[in-house]
Order: sequence, then structure tokens, then C-alpha cells
Amino acid sequence: MDLSLGISERVEPWDCVTLTNLKEIIWENWSKEPAFQNHIPIKGEEQLTKKKACRWLDNLIKIRNKNSHENRQIVTDDDVKFMEALNGWLIGGEDQAIKEYYSTE
Repeated sequence: MDLSLGISERVEPWDCVTLTNLKEIIWENWSKEPAFQNHIPIKGEEQLTKKKACRWLDNLIKIRNKNSHENRQIVTDDDVKFMEALNGWLIGGEDQAIKEYYSTE
């Protein structure tokens, strides 16, 4: 990184987007942008309301906040189970574990 550059020249706007910002973008554009309706819900749950379709993002924000703020909280076994299932879905393309996670709610 060239530190002689100003901050606006070193940082892309997307570098500053938080999970909460991402959720706001999705919510504001849900009905305008079919990509959100096609890619945000877990496969097979595309018919859900945007609130239910985005519940995984709400869980992720909650866990991130537990671990990232000054008054840190312990991440629970259930949080870890969720993160493993989410990783399998988002990174590995396997959605069975995340579907099972939500079927036990």
C-alpha cells in the first residue's frame, strides 16, 4: 500500500461497507433488484418474506457484534454451529446444514 496517497485514494468505498450497511442495501432494493431475491435466501426458500430470507444475515450481525465491541460476550455453541453451517453454504455451496439449522428453530 502506498501510504503517500490520501485516504480516499487508498480505500475503495466498498471497503467501508459493514454487514449492517449490506443489510440496509438489500432491504432498500429487495423489490427493485431480482439478484437479491435470487441469491440472499437459502436455496428453496426464495418465496419467503425478505425478513425471513435475511435471517441468516441478522444472526451473523448479532454474532459479529458479540465478538467485536468493547463489552465482548461469549460466542455460544449455537453461534458456532450457525457459523459452520453458514460457511458451508456461502463458501462451500452446501446448503443442507443451514437448512437443518433453521429447521430446529
